[in-house]
Amino acid sequence: MSINVDAESDSLMALLKGGSLDEFGIRVCQLQITVPIVRHFSKLTSNAQTAFQFIKLALLSERYFILKAKTIGVSQLTFYAINVEDYECRQRYFE
Repeated sequence: MSINVDAESDSLMALLKGGSLDEFGIRVCQLQITVPIVRHFSKLTSNAQTAFQFIKLALLSERYFILKAKTIGVSQLTFYAINVEDYECRQRYFE
């Protein structure tokens, strides 16, 4: 699943434990999330704040493992994560 946070920041929280994707039984094994970081003079956008909150909660829940994060200049962060909580996702990537 690829998410552009600038357009879809509300959908991030659906990926967390107990989120709407869990309610519908939808499994997400891999994420690519692109976050616009700054608006003016290093001020975080509200979407970036949402994305960083998602990263924090995802790591604390131990559902996702961040594989790689990279920046494009100072304006954009892209990170990749895999779902290590779900057995079938782990099997797909590790076993």
